[in-house]
Amino acid sequence: MPRVEWRLAKTKVAGSNPVFRSNVLKARSLFFAIVGGLHLFEADDARVDWTASELKRLRIAHLVGAHCTGIEALMRLRQGVGLTRRTAVVGAVGASFDLETGIDPRDIAR
Repeated sequence: MPRVEWRLAKTKVAGSNPVFRSNVLKARSLFFAIVGGLHLFEADDARVDWTASELKRLRIAHLVGAHCTGIEALMRLRQGVGLTRRTAVVGAVGASFDLETGIDPRDIAR
């Protein structure tokens, strides 16, 4: 199992687990980034809008929405949270996130 070094307490990495995801959104603390699948590809507009408002409340600065997030949902989240093309990207092979430099989406978002 890889060793994870937590260098910044505000950084959380969310996976595809719906229970974990729900708990992240119920949190009262602020988050710096969310990386992972958010299971919104089949969500209706109301659910995507609610998720965007919660991510905005948590002051998410970076979002890498992978596989099950869905491209349309990710674009709506980006708009709703107020992120940019540089701070909200579709997760892809080779993409990375660094606490100091942010998201490196590779060629997919350039």
